[in-house]
Amino acid sequence: MAVFVSDRGAELLARVDGTVAEQQGVIGPAFGRERTEQLMRDLESLVEALDYAEPRH
Repeated sequence: MAVFVSDRGAELLARVDGTVAEQQGVIGPAFGRERTEQLMRDLESLVEALDYAEPRH
């Protein structure tokens, strides 16, 4: 995610970081450590695969 360096960008980044931390705090207890770690690995693999996929027109 690209964020422009500005007050508005800094505010957006702070909100996004807060939301991510909140979601991680909920996911861990709900799924357990092992399943949460697997979910994170799967999501990282998905993002990596999408980064290398050819753009569609």
